[in-house]
Amino acid sequence: MRVLITGSSGYIGSRLLPLMLEAGDTVIGVDINPPSLSNPRFEFHQMDIRDPALESLFQGVDVVLHLAFVVDPLRDKEKMASIDIDGTSNVLSACAKHGISRLVVASSATVFGAHPDNPVPLNEDSPTRPNPEHVYACHKETVERLVADFSRENTGCQVLVLRPVIVMGRRVDNFMSRYLEFPIVPVVKDKNPPLQFVHEEDVAQAFYLAARGGPPGTYNIGAEGTLYVREMAGAFGRPRVTMPEWAAVLLARVGWRMRLTASPAYELKYVEYPWVVDSSRAKEKLGWAPRYSTEEALEDAVSTHRGMVTVGGWHFRWRKSYALAAFGIISLITLLEVWCRIKNR
Repeated sequence: MRVLITGSSGYIGSRLLPLMLEAGDTVIGVDINPPSLSNPRFEFHQMDIRDPALESLFQGVDVVLHLAFVVDPLRDKEKMASIDIDGTSNVLSACAKHGISRLVVASSATVFGAHPDNPVPLNEDSPTRPNPEHVYACHKETVERLVADFSRENTGCQVLVLRPVIVMGRRVDNFMSRYLEFPIVPVVKDKNPPLQFVHEEDVAQAFYLAARGGPPGTYNIGAEGTLYVREMAGAFGRPRVTMPEWAAVLLARVGWRMRLTASPAYELKYVEYPWVVDSSRAKEKLGWAPRYSTEEALEDAVSTHRGMVTVGGWHFRWRKSYALAAFGIISLITLLEVWCRIKNR
């Protein structure tokens, strides 16, 4: 089978690629970053998915896996939208032109939004309500609409959309791992929702299975079990601080503005309210059988991340004095901003 993977050097793509090659597939990889492996059956193209030349790579391809997306928020929102939405449109246009017979698209369970009235769990038919300020989630919902339009217009193509929850594992580097690696983990007062993870290897396996079979449709991808925010907040060995919502939001906003955190304040919503999914459809229709539970996925991440602290784009070994100093600086800046706001009223 000839397979094309966008985002082949990314977090999930780099784990999916060996599975496809081990199965005997010929793989075309597209990414702006070079791959970490080489193989006679792997043809890599360092390319932006918005590049018009992308279309030429789809000739003779059986299956396309579209994983390329901006996961970590950019400060340039227009550029982020261009990559996510225009890039996806370019991929879909190439699929239509070359009559691709199977397309698997990476979406996200964040499209459900984090809301106090979310049922637990959410199934694939639950309404998508991404929090309006959450750029990543809104872009994923837009991509799902584009893909749905493509599917209606290209009935010869089997389209599958996968919606993973928060991915965890020993190589994780996402908003949740950075939240848990913050010098002191802020927990919002009176908020203790269940959270659900899925292991990086299980996500790669889900995409592998979707590429090889199973009926078209949308599939939630989440592990068994949940953990509550308060019980997992200290998983990486950081002290936990409970604070009112306004203080946590202000701390996150100042940290983002000062480039001391890599996540905007709006991502706090996803540790304040539930967005747990039911993955029974993927198990029944795709034969997906996750090896790790939510708790085990977190434990695997802890095995490599427990000694690390993340401040902005910097990762360093945990030292309590460094952590307290970093948190003190952020807190001081936050207090100064509060004082300035009160003074200017």
